[in-house]
Amino acid sequence: YQKWKRENDTAEAAFENLMQREGWKRCPCCQAPCERQRGCNFMTCHSRQCGGAKNFCYICGVELTKEQHFTHFPQGIFRDQCKGPDDDGVWEEPPAPIEAAPPQRAVQAGPLEWLGRAFAELRQAWVQPGPL
Repeated sequence: YQKWKRENDTAEAAFENLMQREGWKRCPCCQAPCERQRGCNFMTCHSRQCGGAKNFCYICGVELTKEQHFTHFPQGIFRDQCKGPDDDGVWEEPPAPIEAAPPQRAVQAGPLEWLGRAFAELRQAWVQPGPL
């Protein structure tokens, strides 16, 4: 046992160093290691404990709801920028340009309108060559 203990005492520290070196994150709910090779920064943990029911931001590590899949990432889900751990989950419309005519009535954008804009952004990013 003592020989095994000496050989394996540093395993956890070595794994933590590997995680830091590779830029891996941990699920904020169960602490399972997670690697994002590509795709969006909205992660779903499929560990035994979370079972695909917990979501989190790969950038800041905060637990997210399904409704925050797009709203937590103001520049798009593929960009390495998010609202951070203080995100309350409420979508805020950007301020209107000064030159813009005032709207005839104040209407908050619904989820379908917002989703349409998000898909248009993704489509534009997909078609344009070069890095995001």
